[in-house]
Amino acid sequence: MEFFTKKYCLQCKKELSKVRKYFCTRKCRDIYRANRKYIVKTCSYCKKEFQTYRYLTDKGFMKFCSHKCQLDSHKNGKILKCKQCEKEFYTSGSGIKRGREFCSNRCSADSRKVIKIKLKCDGCEKSIFRTLKQMKRQKTHYCSYKCYKKTVAAILYPRICRNCRKKFFIQKYANEHCGGVFCSKKCRIANIKPNNSELALFNLVNEIAPGEYKLNVNGGLKINNKIPDIVNVNGQKKVIELFGEHVHPKEDEQKRKELFKEYGYDTLVVWSIEIYSKKKLRQKLIEFHNKDYMLVNSL
Repeated sequence: MEFFTKKYCLQCKKELSKVRKYFCTRKCRDIYRANRKYIVKTCSYCKKEFQTYRYLTDKGFMKFCSHKCQLDSHKNGKILKCKQCEKEFYTSGSGIKRGREFCSNRCSADSRKVIKIKLKCDGCEKSIFRTLKQMKRQKTHYCSYKCYKKTVAAILYPRICRNCRKKFFIQKYANEHCGGVFCSKKCRIANIKPNNSELALFNLVNEIAPGEYKLNVNGGLKINNKIPDIVNVNGQKKVIELFGEHVHPKEDEQKRKELFKEYGYDTLVVWSIEIYSKKKLRQKLIEFHNKDYMLVNSL
């Protein structure tokens, strides 16, 4: 079904057919054009009076006195003040939503220019430049990280040792006092605790030979700057080492045995995987513990 809005002739006011737009016949058109006159209308935007043709107003045109008034009528924005040059400018509704603050791209670029202030380095007194944000954020200013490190290293900070609870002083970027936690290497070594694997191995050794072995994690015995994990305290030169597969390669086992053999120590190396199979490990520890007794009996 077709919909058709009814139209009427501008001259005789008869209903028009679908083909015709404004007049029913040529005669009506000629009469209308011959009788057309100027009409005074008021602009719908600026409210000024202006003259226009009658037939144009009948068609629904000429609502505005000029093209400028027609464009201004569609404006839905506001007049704002530029933050950079402080001139008034017009922005549309979409510009207000986007948060427009500047009248042009040039003003926007000028606002992003960083103003730098000339200062002197607090360490070496060289001339340096800093922005206003850096001035607010930082109290001291240095030309480089090296200069900063030198000036700060001269200041000593008090610390308390975690092991012996003595007071000592340390530089901010010095590592000679074990990172500011312990006063000396002795205190750091004395504070070392055995891990779970070492405790599990020592408990198994203590079941086989109670009171004959001791944990040596804190460095009670050193052999060529190496600290064995478990040491015999019953007069025998025997040590037990626990190696982790992710730390030690397989070659380290023979090297460690040869190193300790130079100082007269018999060494047993236990790998961390062997702790899970306790039966095999127990037999290995018993054989290592009874090694000297078997030699004595054979002699």
